[in-house]
Amino acid sequence: IKPGPKEAVLRQLVAPLVQTGFAADPSRLLTSLLERERMMTTAIGHSVALPHPRKPIAGMFPEPAIALGICQAGTDFDAIDDQLVCAFFLICATRDEIHLQLMAKLSWLARRDLPAKLRTVRDVDEACELIAQAASEIDDARADSAPNPKPGKGAR
Repeated sequence: IKPGPKEAVLRQLVAPLVQTGFAADPSRLLTSLLERERMMTTAIGHSVALPHPRKPIAGMFPEPAIALGICQAGTDFDAIDDQLVCAFFLICATRDEIHLQLMAKLSWLARRDLPAKLRTVRDVDEACELIAQAASEIDDARADSAPNPKPGKGAR
């Protein structure tokens, strides 16, 4: 992603969805993303932004996905911590519960060293590997911190 104003950055994020035919109505998607940004920035800090429509748009995507954009130089996206944003995770959700699950997991990932690592990736495969590794670490941490059932309360 090349640095620039929000609309230019969002257009770059949407472009692969247009090229692959993944977004059913790219113009409507872009309009929805811009409307959401006008409400409040989706740049959550730690050099990460989670652009998304306010609510999933029925029929927009064939399945849930995340489009990743890396701006190695960083760009101003009105982040809540005033840092430049380098990692953009465009949330392509098909239902509210999926939207919320993706937001939660990506918010966790943003607080780790993942954004800094993503700035150095050379290709898509390397980026996917880093994200999968970080997501796995989060799942492991959550499993380790889950309360154990007490005897007689569902434990066998």
